[in-house]
Amino acid sequence: MATIGHRSAGIRIMSGRFALFAALSAVPLLLVFASVDGASARSQSFGPFRVDDARPDIVRLEGIIDNRAGLAYDSVRWSFPHARTLELASPGGNLIIALQIAQAVYRDGLATRIPAGDQCLSACAFIFLAGHEREASGKLGVHRVASAAGDVIAAQLILGDIAEFLDRIQASPQILRILLSTPFESMHVFDADEIVSLGINRSATTGSPAIGEKTVKTESVAALVRRCDELVASDLDDRRPDGIAGVPLESIEAAKAVAACEVAVKAQPGEVRLGFELARSLQADGSREEETLVQYREAAELGYPAAQTALGLLYATGRGVARDTAAAETWFNKAAEQGSAEARQVLHDLTEPTKTKEVEGRVLLGTLGGRTVQEVYDLVGANGDLSGPLPELVPEGTLQAANNQYAKGATRSDVIQSMRRAQDELVARIWRTRDPDLPVTSVNEFMTLASMIERETAVPSERPRVAAVFMNRLRKGMRLQSDPTVLYGIRGGKGASEDRPMTVSDLASYSPYNTYIIKGLPPGPIANPSGGSLEAAAHPARTDDLYFVSDGKGGHAFASNLSDHAQNVRLFRQSTANSSQ
Repeated sequence: MATIGHRSAGIRIMSGRFALFAALSAVPLLLVFASVDGASARSQSFGPFRVDDARPDIVRLEGIIDNRAGLAYDSVRWSFPHARTLELASPGGNLIIALQIAQAVYRDGLATRIPAGDQCLSACAFIFLAGHEREASGKLGVHRVASAAGDVIAAQLILGDIAEFLDRIQASPQILRILLSTPFESMHVFDADEIVSLGINRSATTGSPAIGEKTVKTESVAALVRRCDELVASDLDDRRPDGIAGVPLESIEAAKAVAACEVAVKAQPGEVRLGFELARSLQADGSREEETLVQYREAAELGYPAAQTALGLLYATGRGVARDTAAAETWFNKAAEQGSAEARQVLHDLTEPTKTKEVEGRVLLGTLGGRTVQEVYDLVGANGDLSGPLPELVPEGTLQAANNQYAKGATRSDVIQSMRRAQDELVARIWRTRDPDLPVTSVNEFMTLASMIERETAVPSERPRVAAVFMNRLRKGMRLQSDPTVLYGIRGGKGASEDRPMTVSDLASYSPYNTYIIKGLPPGPIANPSGGSLEAAAHPARTDDLYFVSDGKGGHAFASNLSDHAQNVRLFRQSTANSSQ
């Protein structure tokens, strides 16, 4: 079962006289005055913050961001309200406190700076990114968020905070992907190219620089192109430059590759190979399927064989585009005509159509709601009472979930097509009767939401209420934060393992299906929804619920506000703790 958790920005940082009074009374040693060589060299310290009298417009953060740093920030802002720059030299610390400070920095309109020779790592990075003007001359580093003892619920809340904060400051989406792809034990330090391409530095006059704007001026076009080639060129592309070994798709460092190739394409827009390599980097990233298809198609239509083969594979597998054997064959043939060995090799793998037959007897496959298309194919393929090969994989969510009885000896192709026709008819009928005010605007969105409902609860009576939670969140622009979508993004059509709970590592894995990270619905269904889930999506309950969590008894506890949800989470923790004793 899923835990949907949303956390607000955290405890509001106190400001004004009340904050100073609290800081002085509750933490009497927080504010320290030091004097060296008379008044000319005096500095004032507020926990990890320091202001030198010689530079009263600059506040400097040094050392660990501890639990008192939020109060200290309020104190220093009260004492130095005209300071406009925050210098950072911190290895990190308490993430929640850092996010609180970051939001205050953003609210106060401060500039942030990492001086040469200093570093701002881990939690400190969020404070730096909050600056309205930013200058990273020292090291800026991030890594994946960790939670105490692998606490998934805590990780859900923290990840929601981080994603919302980065949205608010309009940070590049690549920054979140880099963060999630870097293990907690490691540190991703942004290099000079990334500082530019990700818009990390920002000036008052120009704001965030356009991709490649400064790089093109300061670095040769040849160097930019070479970097893209080294990171992305295909090891199967006969037209890759000399001296470039090539990289298999699964080995591409997606975040770096996308940034590098976007810069290279801007620097040399007429080079078809670079367009193909940008498409490969986008495919490796996995979150921009439409752009991937556009880039591959453009390079393919300009006659680039590796792009033609890649486009054929997309059509053959149905990844990011509707499966189309004829289109796949066309592009494979175009590439093969230009001598592509890879295209020739895959041409014969396309599935041939099969004939149908029926004999007496019945085959009962049972109820398949909640299973993925691949899981249904596995069941149909393993059934010895059916005949013939399976057809090409149909799109996710398009197979009938109930009343699956077929003539013994029927072909597997006929069985699949019968399931699909039945599901198409069911979806069309329920879609026509849907409530008029739903925040879903297409059949694909409707089926996607229904499939999420199907996977979230095994209790039929809960489905309309689960649907209401998702609908209410969509209307408010809140992330859906659904565990089954995260697992689908990891396992795809193979479905989710039922013998283990979701882990913090799962939660932090980036995919276009991770609804703790993306906004809105994932790109498509995650399972075959039953009629009950489709009805719930079409007619959700009329509630104000925004959250739900397992009640430890097979169902869920719902809440309309964060306070009640937190209480439900505590009760769930108590029930699981008691059951384990």
